[in-house]
Amino acid sequence: KSYIFDESSWAIIIMHDRTYFSNRATGEEYVEAISPDEIIEVSDDFILMKNENQDEITLYSLIEQKPVVWLSNLIFQNDRSIVWREDVDSVNKTRIIIFSLADLTKKHILETTSYIVDDKNQWILVVNENTVEKIILGEEFEKKTIGKFEGDFATFISPSIVASTCYKYGENHIYLTDFY
Repeated sequence: KSYIFDESSWAIIIMHDRTYFSNRATGEEYVEAISPDEIIEVSDDFILMKNENQDEITLYSLIEQKPVVWLSNLIFQNDRSIVWREDVDSVNKTRIIIFSLADLTKKHILETTSYIVDDKNQWILVVNENTVEKIILGEEFEKKTIGKFEGDFATFISPSIVASTCYKYGENHIYLTDFY
Protein backbone atom coordinates (compact mmCIF):
# COMPACT_ATOMS: atom_id res chain seq x y z
CA LYS A 1 0.00 0.00 0.00
CA SER A 2 1.10 3.55 -0.58
CA TYR A 3 -0.15 6.85 0.79
CA ILE A 4 0.20 10.40 -0.47
CA PHE A 5 -1.89 12.96 1.42
CA ASP A 6 -3.07 16.38 0.24
CA GLU A 7 -1.99 18.21 3.41
CA SER A 8 1.32 16.41 3.91
CA SER A 9 4.57 16.39 1.99
CA TRP A 10 5.21 12.76 3.01
CA ALA A 11 4.86 9.77 0.69
CA ILE A 12 4.56 6.46 2.57
CA ILE A 13 4.94 2.97 1.12
CA ILE A 14 4.02 -0.02 3.28
CA MET A 15 5.79 -3.25 2.42
CA HIS A 16 5.43 -6.69 3.95
CA ASP A 17 7.90 -6.14 6.82
CA ARG A 18 8.82 -2.44 6.72
CA THR A 19 7.59 1.01 5.76
CA TYR A 20 9.37 3.53 3.56
CA PHE A 21 8.91 7.25 4.30
CA SER A 22 9.87 9.99 1.84
CA ASN A 23 9.39 13.73 2.32
CA ARG A 24 8.67 15.11 -1.16
CA ALA A 25 9.51 18.67 -0.10
CA THR A 26 12.85 18.10 1.65
CA GLY A 27 14.05 14.85 0.07
CA GLU A 28 14.41 13.21 3.49
CA GLU A 29 13.94 9.42 3.39
CA TYR A 30 13.97 6.63 5.94
CA VAL A 31 12.76 3.08 6.50
CA GLU A 32 11.14 1.70 9.67
CA ALA A 33 10.70 -1.98 10.57
CA ILE A 34 6.95 -1.54 10.98
CA SER A 35 4.14 -2.58 8.69
CA PRO A 36 0.74 -1.13 9.58
CA ASP A 37 -2.42 -2.13 7.70
CA GLU A 38 -3.73 1.42 7.53
CA ILE A 39 -2.37 4.94 7.84
CA ILE A 40 -4.47 8.01 8.64
CA GLU A 41 -3.15 11.51 8.07
CA VAL A 42 -3.34 13.79 11.10
CA SER A 43 -1.05 16.65 10.05
CA ASP A 44 2.14 17.24 8.10
CA ASP A 45 4.10 15.94 11.11
CA PHE A 46 1.88 13.11 12.44
CA ILE A 47 0.05 10.02 11.24
CA LEU A 48 -2.02 7.34 12.93
CA MET A 49 -1.09 3.71 12.27
CA LYS A 50 -3.64 0.91 12.62
CA ASN A 51 -3.44 -2.84 12.29
CA GLU A 52 -6.32 -5.18 11.59
CA ASN A 53 -7.49 -7.26 14.55
CA GLN A 54 -5.84 -4.87 17.01
CA ASP A 55 -7.56 -2.17 19.00
CA GLU A 56 -4.38 -0.18 19.58
CA ILE A 57 -3.60 2.77 17.32
CA THR A 58 -0.16 4.39 17.19
CA LEU A 59 0.34 8.13 16.88
CA TYR A 60 3.60 8.38 14.96
CA SER A 61 5.84 11.44 14.53
CA LEU A 62 7.22 11.69 11.00
CA ILE A 63 9.74 14.32 12.12
CA GLU A 64 11.00 12.49 15.22
CA GLN A 65 10.70 9.15 13.38
CA LYS A 66 9.14 7.38 16.36
CA PRO A 67 5.85 6.54 18.04
CA VAL A 68 4.50 9.25 20.33
CA VAL A 69 1.56 7.59 22.07
CA TRP A 70 -0.53 4.44 21.82
CA LEU A 71 -4.29 4.70 22.11
CA SER A 72 -7.53 2.92 21.37
CA ASN A 73 -11.11 4.08 20.85
CA LEU A 74 -10.24 7.17 18.81
CA ILE A 75 -13.15 9.63 18.85
CA PHE A 76 -11.69 12.77 17.25
CA GLN A 77 -8.62 14.10 15.48
CA ASN A 78 -7.55 17.31 13.85
CA ASP A 79 -4.17 18.85 13.10
CA ARG A 80 -3.90 20.12 16.72
CA SER A 81 -5.33 17.31 18.84
CA ILE A 82 -6.18 13.65 19.24
CA VAL A 83 -9.07 12.59 21.47
CA TRP A 84 -9.75 9.07 22.64
CA ARG A 85 -11.79 7.30 25.30
CA GLU A 86 -10.94 4.64 27.84
CA ASP A 87 -13.20 2.50 29.96
CA VAL A 88 -13.21 3.23 33.68
CA ASP A 89 -13.86 0.71 36.45
CA SER A 90 -16.67 2.78 37.94
CA VAL A 91 -20.18 2.19 36.66
CA ASN A 92 -21.31 4.22 33.63
CA LYS A 93 -18.14 6.31 33.43
CA THR A 94 -15.84 6.91 30.50
CA ARG A 95 -12.44 8.58 30.56
CA ILE A 96 -11.80 11.09 27.76
CA ILE A 97 -8.19 12.00 26.98
CA ILE A 98 -7.46 15.17 25.01
CA PHE A 99 -3.90 15.15 23.65
CA SER A 100 -2.15 18.19 22.19
CA LEU A 101 0.02 17.69 19.13
CA ALA A 102 1.76 21.03 19.68
CA ASP A 103 3.53 20.01 22.89
CA LEU A 104 2.72 16.25 22.99
CA THR A 105 0.93 16.40 26.33
CA LYS A 106 -2.41 15.30 27.70
CA LYS A 107 -4.29 18.58 28.15
CA HIS A 108 -7.37 17.07 29.81
CA ILE A 109 -8.24 13.72 31.32
CA LEU A 110 -11.96 13.78 32.05
CA GLU A 111 -14.22 11.18 33.62
CA THR A 112 -17.76 11.58 32.35
CA THR A 113 -21.08 9.80 32.14
CA SER A 114 -21.61 10.95 28.55
CA TYR A 115 -20.03 13.05 25.84
CA ILE A 116 -20.62 14.25 22.29
CA VAL A 117 -18.15 15.56 19.74
CA ASP A 118 -19.02 18.29 17.28
CA ASP A 119 -16.66 17.56 14.38
CA LYS A 120 -17.71 20.62 12.41
CA ASN A 121 -17.06 23.12 15.23
CA GLN A 122 -14.23 21.02 16.70
CA TRP A 123 -15.32 20.85 20.32
CA ILE A 124 -16.50 18.22 22.76
CA LEU A 125 -19.23 18.42 25.42
CA VAL A 126 -18.98 16.26 28.54
CA VAL A 127 -21.58 15.63 31.22
CA ASN A 128 -20.81 15.39 34.93
CA GLU A 129 -23.79 15.14 37.25
CA ASN A 130 -26.07 18.01 36.13
CA THR A 131 -23.37 20.08 34.44
CA VAL A 132 -22.25 20.28 30.82
CA GLU A 133 -18.69 21.35 30.07
CA LYS A 134 -17.24 22.33 26.70
CA ILE A 135 -13.66 21.88 25.55
CA ILE A 136 -12.55 23.51 22.30
CA LEU A 137 -10.17 21.17 20.49
CA GLY A 138 -7.82 23.82 19.20
CA GLU A 139 -4.92 25.90 20.42
CA GLU A 140 -5.85 26.59 24.07
CA PHE A 141 -7.99 23.55 24.97
CA GLU A 142 -10.01 25.77 27.28
CA LYS A 143 -12.58 23.95 29.39
CA LYS A 144 -15.61 25.88 30.58
CA THR A 145 -18.97 25.09 32.10
CA ILE A 146 -21.69 26.04 29.63
CA GLY A 147 -24.70 25.21 31.78
CA LYS A 148 -26.68 22.98 34.06
CA PHE A 149 -29.79 20.93 33.39
CA GLU A 150 -32.61 19.71 35.61
CA GLY A 151 -33.05 16.03 36.47
CA ASP A 152 -31.02 13.03 35.37
CA PHE A 153 -29.11 13.05 32.10
CA ALA A 154 -30.78 10.90 29.42
CA THR A 155 -28.99 11.67 26.15
CA PHE A 156 -27.64 14.29 23.80
CA ILE A 157 -30.25 15.12 21.15
CA SER A 158 -27.68 17.11 19.15
CA PRO A 159 -24.30 18.69 19.88
CA SER A 160 -26.10 21.43 21.83
CA ILE A 161 -29.29 19.88 23.25
CA VAL A 162 -29.47 17.65 26.34
CA ALA A 163 -32.48 15.53 27.23
CA SER A 164 -32.98 14.82 30.93
CA THR A 165 -35.67 13.20 33.03
CA CYS A 166 -37.08 14.15 36.38
CA TYR A 167 -39.78 12.67 38.61
CA LYS A 168 -41.90 15.51 40.06
CA TYR A 169 -45.37 15.72 41.51
CA GLY A 170 -45.99 12.03 40.94
CA GLU A 171 -45.12 12.16 37.21
CA ASN A 172 -42.09 11.65 35.01
CA HIS A 173 -41.02 14.74 33.08
CA ILE A 174 -38.66 15.05 30.13
CA TYR A 175 -36.66 18.25 29.80
CA LEU A 176 -34.79 19.49 26.74
CA THR A 177 -32.08 22.03 27.44
CA ASP A 178 -30.49 23.91 24.54
CA PHE A 179 -27.08 25.34 25.44
CA TYR A 180 -26.81 27.55 22.34
